[in-house]
Amino acid sequence: MEKTLFKLEEAKFFLHKIREERTNEPFCSYYFNAFLSSARSVLWVMRAEYSKIEGWEEWYQCKKATEEEEKIMHKITKYRNLSQKEGSLHTCDILKIEDDGFSFKIECPTEMLVDNMHGNKMFLSFGIADKEPDIEIEGFASLTKGIKEDDEFDILQLSNQYYEWLENVIHECAEKFS
Repeated sequence: MEKTLFKLEEAKFFLHKIREERTNEPFCSYYFNAFLSSARSVLWVMRAEYSKIEGWEEWYQCKKATEEEEKIMHKITKYRNLSQKEGSLHTCDILKIEDDGFSFKIECPTEMLVDNMHGNKMFLSFGIADKEPDIEIEGFASLTKGIKEDDEFDILQLSNQYYEWLENVIHECAEKFS
């Protein structure tokens, strides 16, 4: 289990770095790409360490993920494949404004973000300088960390959920086979 735990700790290191560098681009992107690579390899390392132990392969094949866990694993796998095979992913801050059934999302430079913005009602106006605004939006704000290639998920939340799932699988394996 030593190699598996080392790889899990490596993923945890990059996860902490994502949080620390959340507002510091391109470093957040670097750490997110490293997390994806490291985290996705944890189970491969575990398989290399445990596959020869009697009963391990059957146990591993019977592991059933919940629908939510499947969604998380699918997204992490997709992001890791994009990162490794098509080029590094680039993180960005996403400002989402919602109210009365509508939702508006926009990539927002970190320097535009205000710490107390999250959860507060706000008004945004977009237009060309010295002209009347073209778009006016009012609603409740939320901030997430996404990737430019797909802003559907908050990568901090997604990475945390995937790490917690990995940690649970590793601990269950250790209890059963170590």
